[in-house]
Amino acid sequence: MSVPELERAAPNARLKGPERGLEFAFDARKKSIVPAVMAQEKKRLRRLFARKPKVSLHDVEAALAQGVSGQELQRLMEGFHRFYYTHDSAHQYYETLGRLLVEAAAKRKDDPALQRVLLQQALEALSIAIQKSPKAINIAAQSIVVSVSRLLGPAYATTFACEREVHREMVNMLNVRRDPNDFGTRERIIRRYLQGRRYYEALVQLAEYERIMRTTSRPLYQQKQGELAFRKAGILQAIIDHYYRIRTGADGERSNLADLLELQAFTRRFNRDNRRVRLTPMKATSVLALEKTLVSLVAIANSFYLEASKARGFRATYRPLFLMARNNYRFDNRKAALQNLAEGLRLLEHAQVGAQTRTQEKLKLLEFQYRIYQEMGHRAKAEDIYREMSHLRRERQGAEEGEASA
Repeated sequence: MSVPELERAAPNARLKGPERGLEFAFDARKKSIVPAVMAQEKKRLRRLFARKPKVSLHDVEAALAQGVSGQELQRLMEGFHRFYYTHDSAHQYYETLGRLLVEAAAKRKDDPALQRVLLQQALEALSIAIQKSPKAINIAAQSIVVSVSRLLGPAYATTFACEREVHREMVNMLNVRRDPNDFGTRERIIRRYLQGRRYYEALVQLAEYERIMRTTSRPLYQQKQGELAFRKAGILQAIIDHYYRIRTGADGERSNLADLLELQAFTRRFNRDNRRVRLTPMKATSVLALEKTLVSLVAIANSFYLEASKARGFRATYRPLFLMARNNYRFDNRKAALQNLAEGLRLLEHAQVGAQTRTQEKLKLLEFQYRIYQEMGHRAKAEDIYREMSHLRRERQGAEEGEASA
């Protein structure tokens, strides 16, 4: 077909502007694709301009210099996160933001409440800077985190002690060992964060640990899938356990605003980083909001537990099922808890463990089953389990006596 024929066939061949480059484009039915292509281009441009920063670093600096209110600061931060969180140089922007917030806090001695909010926002911004830095290591930002957590006072004493130890580990990793891929130091950093209840930082470091393993040794990474899933669930479980004790008032723990604000920050960061799986955000610092967030945390932790129980190479496949059962029981899903325990007992029968360990773990699972059946009023099932437990205890006692006499 010649060019003149093409021009006659095209319903909108005589086009101007950006459409001229598409004037002879057709689909399989010889229908012009120009309108569809231009519609896609308009969508692309809308997306591009929607990502123009509504809040730049200059805007933040100007607002802080003018004495921004707490409400206005929150609005500024939301705009900043929307644009810069996925930016290629996010760690540099967030480190700068953290420094600006610390400087602004130093000037607000006349307003202790706002000063505290500024420091808390600085702590979150600098933590994101470390997360977004290469290898999730940033000694400069970490040193400021240590200072900010100290300035926040007694309520952040645990955080200060934790961040100070993490700073030492980072310095050791980069300046002494000169190896940011050092698994041993990374393990200690994760442990420090868990001890200091810096749960999201622990998840970040575990994700980096997993990435390094995947890059350096693919066979080891495949072998450790179950263990990695179990550890992710363990971090979420630590959050669930902590806030469950607060919710029920166990061990004398009571809810306070700082605790709930920490959980709010965790859910915000988790949802920014995870599009497929999301937590119910805490829109209010109330018991009801806490309950909803905990239920969503349990769902995600249980999904990791399930993944671990099905992974090849993970020996203690029965253990995640016990923890799933405990989570379901806590939030009034006894039927699911019983299913978890039954599956745990089945997996325990095929687990490669010693006789003593098998008996001990089986008793733990059966005791939990017995307790649930008792509460549900299923006496016959509870009695059957009680007899099985008694038999196991006698066997264990006989084995221990035989070992002692030998």
